[in-house]
Amino acid sequence: PALSLELAQTLYESSLISYPRTSSQKLPAKLNLKRIIEQLSKNPAYEKSSKMLLSSGRTVPLEGKKEDPAHPAIHPTGLFRQLGEREGKLYDLIAKRFLACFGEAARREAQKVEILAGKETYLASGNRTTAPGWFDIYAPYVKLDEVVLPAFSEGEQVQLSSFWRSSPTPRLPPCISRQRSSSRARPSAKVRASSQSNGFYRIPRAAEV
Repeated sequence: PALSLELAQTLYESSLISYPRTSSQKLPAKLNLKRIIEQLSKNPAYEKSSKMLLSSGRTVPLEGKKEDPAHPAIHPTGLFRQLGEREGKLYDLIAKRFLACFGEAARREAQKVEILAGKETYLASGNRTTAPGWFDIYAPYVKLDEVVLPAFSEGEQVQLSSFWRSSPTPRLPPCISRQRSSSRARPSAKVRASSQSNGFYRIPRAAEV
């Protein structure tokens, strides 16, 4: 934290970001946010995201509740110059966080499957991104596990290719956990339940670094 604040102070004194010692989550319209996005669009690193936001008219950010009467949330000013590695990484985080506040909501899908093999029940679960939304803008700072399962339907018969047991505790394939034990599995199995649920990942609020 101390090093990050020191680097942020350097960026602030170079007029590249706003005052960093604040916990504000507000980006008031008087900052001329559209102009900042337009300035960022001239930087190759943020050109694609900035132009996408401008072309879709997304110039109103999602704000958090925290407010500092003296300072807005940390944000880039739109100015830029060559930076060292450490300063550059922090600036990139701040700039992408700022742009992501204007992005569309992301959407994730979770899937759960129960497979009945003899008297044994196996569970498989997965999740994937179906609409990246602001994830694309905030990359690489969004880290999510993508576990994509094959398409299943309830009652479907599936062929089981192999089973194995290691001592002392059975180890199962990734994403599959055994729910109940003490029976030999058959070479084919039935999908007992297959369910999907969708969830929206809201746009990140303006926040402190």
